[in-house]
Amino acid sequence: MAPYIKSKRWATPERIRLLELLAGGDIDAQAIEIAICKKDPWYFLVNHVNTENSHAEINPFQPFPDKPHLFYLTRLWETERRMIVPKSRQMSVTWLFCALYLWESMFFPSRLTVFSSKTEKDAIHLIQRTKFMHERLPKFIREMTPCIALQTELKFKNRSTIHGIPAGADQVRGLTLSGVFVDEGAFQDQMKPMLAAAIPTLGKSGRITLVSSASPSFFQMLMEDQE
Repeated sequence: MAPYIKSKRWATPERIRLLELLAGGDIDAQAIEIAICKKDPWYFLVNHVNTENSHAEINPFQPFPDKPHLFYLTRLWETERRMIVPKSRQMSVTWLFCALYLWESMFFPSRLTVFSSKTEKDAIHLIQRTKFMHERLPKFIREMTPCIALQTELKFKNRSTIHGIPAGADQVRGLTLSGVFVDEGAFQDQMKPMLAAAIPTLGKSGRITLVSSASPSFFQMLMEDQE
């Protein structure tokens, strides 16, 4: 794995010139930028994705945080199809995995991903968060793969879909999934049966990402390799 190097974003003269070309609608520059984004999700995140910080005093809309822990989690996500990630609050881990599954859905067609949370309200919030990131992408990237946003679903033009679901095996049974993102898994009583139903549908290429803050649970047992 390459070491973390803080991104220069758009701070160098070369990057500023590229930004001018992109903003001016230069088709060749846009095609090159899209190709780079498709190849490298971290580049896509730190150069084009925005998050929302409700605690910000001036501007709540901020560039995706360029932090070492998020960089290394991204590189692990690229290579590891099964991940269990403990977290604490204010680490932007949920933002990260929403953004990574957005990247995959946009740049690779026919992906079917589910975002699982404790309640339907929480699942809707994950969908809204991901919709926000898509809406604030540069126009030339956003229009490459437009999406229709429903309350619990994002449907992309390339036939990829992200569903937001409350925990439970019935929510995923019968689906053939490309990815599963479980947020706050330690607080989902139905996470174990949901995983039992989801994992067989993923095959070798599907991804599953479990994230949670601490609480005695099935998630903890997985973290401690007790299952």
